[in-house]
Amino acid sequence: MPGEESYSEAFSRDELRLASPAQVDSYRGFIFACLDPAADNLYDYLAGAREYLDLVADQSEVGMKVVPGQQSYSARANWKLMPENSVDGYHALPVHQRYFGFLKDSGVDVKNFGAHQRALDLGNGHAVIEMLTDDAIYQVPSTDAPEGDARNTLYIIADDALRIRSRVKQLLGKLAWAENPHSRTRRMITNVRVVGVDGDDVLVTANFVVHRMRYETVDTYVGRYDYRLAHFGNTLKIRERRASLDNEALRPHREISFIL
Repeated sequence: MPGEESYSEAFSRDELRLASPAQVDSYRGFIFACLDPAADNLYDYLAGAREYLDLVADQSEVGMKVVPGQQSYSARANWKLMPENSVDGYHALPVHQRYFGFLKDSGVDVKNFGAHQRALDLGNGHAVIEMLTDDAIYQVPSTDAPEGDARNTLYIIADDALRIRSRVKQLLGKLAWAENPHSRTRRMITNVRVVGVDGDDVLVTANFVVHRMRYETVDTYVGRYDYRLAHFGNTLKIRERRASLDNEALRPHREISFIL
């Protein structure tokens, strides 16, 4: 115990030490501790969040490791202040008033900051933030008609927001057998440019290369993203995403709804 010499002989480790957790378990290398002996087992408690941990853990064939190095802090305060400051989101407004004052002076609506984001429920209190508008569309045109209209041209993908959310629900529910086990992907995005404004929407383009690894096979997708981003208060949400492929072969295109 650091600084043990500062404590008097009256200090009792047995009476004042930290309590041992009632449950300790791990999932995909992430270790969890729980003080409630009656809590659900970890696997059931994680619910839909397991899929997102899988996506992180499956990014490398050799697994995860703790990167060497450290971050050092020095504060004249109880040691609990630092970890609590790192995980407590409620401290931001009262503690970082100067930063939020700067945002407010810059024209940011601090009161409604992030109010237009949608939370996707993963069960048992777990959630992720969704950045789609309710009228969002996601398109991947065919390689032989990249400028075609989805209303009268065969597209590889032409999804609206309802279908996108349905696909997410299907993947989280383990009904998407075509992606079981999940693919591992590496995405490289370059040449991101704001190319214009259309009304209140911002138009953005970027080049991409996506490598998909599954069953010892690597498929590579090369192309261009075209985004239409909509203003919601002081945030931007995706109204339209179009991925135009430069690939000529159709072999790897059959299961790309969430690869691109």
